[in-house]
Amino acid sequence: MSQNHSPLVSIIIPCYKAERELPDALRSVSQQTYSHWEIIAVNDCWDDDSEKIIHNFRSLHPNNNVLYTKNTKNLGLAGTRNVGINLCRGQYIAFLDHDDVWENHHLETGLRLLNQNQAEFFFTPALFCTLSIESTAYVWGPTAEDLKQFSDALLGRNFIAPSGAIISKDLIKRIGPMDESLRCCEDHDYWLRAITHKARFCQTDTPTVKYRIGNTNSLTSKTELMFTTDIKVQKRYLNSLYFDRKKVRRSIALNYINLSNNLYPIKPSHSLLSLVKAFFWNPSDFPTFKKLIKNLVNLPSTLTKTYYRSNP
Repeated sequence: MSQNHSPLVSIIIPCYKAERELPDALRSVSQQTYSHWEIIAVNDCWDDDSEKIIHNFRSLHPNNNVLYTKNTKNLGLAGTRNVGINLCRGQYIAFLDHDDVWENHHLETGLRLLNQNQAEFFFTPALFCTLSIESTAYVWGPTAEDLKQFSDALLGRNFIAPSGAIISKDLIKRIGPMDESLRCCEDHDYWLRAITHKARFCQTDTPTVKYRIGNTNSLTSKTELMFTTDIKVQKRYLNSLYFDRKKVRRSIALNYINLSNNLYPIKPSHSLLSLVKAFFWNPSDFPTFKKLIKNLVNLPSTLTKTYYRSNP
């Protein structure tokens, strides 16, 4: 497709401790079958060779705008992406985390489906891969049932990886900036805000992005923070006209159950408290009530075991 007749896609790459994986992400951009793109790489206040890597990449792509900037203080993913959004010139914005990679037809597929469906928000399932990206662990994306109940399903489970999203600049202007008060789950909040702004979504069933798992720098490795923040995000939409209130409550309860499972037996009393909260949000869930009673009865022995593990 000629660049003169195709929309510009601005690719935002937030960088933090990025020098090891960043070359793979950039290589996946250079191999795209859709060539009318620009890159805005934003370093979130970390000293490494990211700038050098970006400058070397820029010299190999003189026909594309490749911009590098560095935050003067650490802003987190939301703030860093907002910096990139403010510098974009494209009609569409594609997010690519520095440790993810795209299949070579990712942009072409996204732009084609956005155009065919007169949509504003494209997403793809993600292949969750090992750090070497050589083997796939599983596919992360919506089920057929999720797509039938899209809004409520997305509120309950964030099945859109940031690196799989391509969004029109017009929609982003309507939504506004990402919430910088959220140090994680800012993407989940942003997708839900897109729903409340009547975004038109489209997707492909074939994954076009690879997401590394096991990266200790990734926020997804901090599971307790992820669950507590995601619950905070879900609670924002309790009174929204765009989501079923009962399903919102069940989604919050499920996150509390997941948090409880994550905390047990490391923090058994906190795990029990999370189960209490799960039952509060969905009191008709009898299995949770049974588990709550069982854990309450077993709490003294669990606390004793935890003490001796911590004090051998």
